[in-house]
Amino acid sequence: ISPLAFGQGVTVQISGNKAEISIPEISNTTIIAVDVSDSLDFPVRNIEINSKQPIDVAEFTVEIMDSGPEGVEEINGTIYQHFTIDTNLTNEDVTYIKISFGVPKSWFSSSDVDKTIVRLISTNSEGDWDVILTEIISETEDEIIFVAPLINLDADNYAIAEIPPWVATTTYTQIQTKTTTITTDTATVTSTVAGNTVVVTSVVGGSS
Repeated sequence: ISPLAFGQGVTVQISGNKAEISIPEISNTTIIAVDVSDSLDFPVRNIEINSKQPIDVAEFTVEIMDSGPEGVEEINGTIYQHFTIDTNLTNEDVTYIKISFGVPKSWFSSSDVDKTIVRLISTNSEGDWDVILTEIISETEDEIIFVAPLINLDADNYAIAEIPPWVATTTYTQIQTKTTTITTDTATVTSTVAGNTVVVTSVVGGSS
């Protein structure tokens, strides 16, 4: 569906390690999926929003970081990438937001990492890391694509890492409960508002 058919002037501008995404005029109870990047150097592939109410403009800034945030405990796992996600949206605006991200197969080989325990993790208000329920959705010749919800929109520090099950035991249970609710809501909303489901082909800016 053309973005113009829904008044969508969606833009994705990528410069170096930063992507800026702008999605105007989202109707209530609408699912919007925006492609971000297909470069192996930039992990975020797609952002999907399910709106609760009309949104004038949804904005995201994704920035790849060389290291984790200061004052946060060290991650007990093998890290692929640190990054930040800033958005103007709140939990009152959306039923869910989820991202898909790609990890090169070369990293799995060189780091001896198990793809089945790669997780998206985010910081919480206590300075710890929450482990988010993460799923593999596809594989290409060069990378494995994962999807995970953004469960706490107040958090902006994220990482992609292999998290051993014994590390994830406590937070995994907590996040899994939240994610189950999100998944249930997704199935319900998708089936009841299918006419409002929009897949946006974004206008991607150049990189430098």
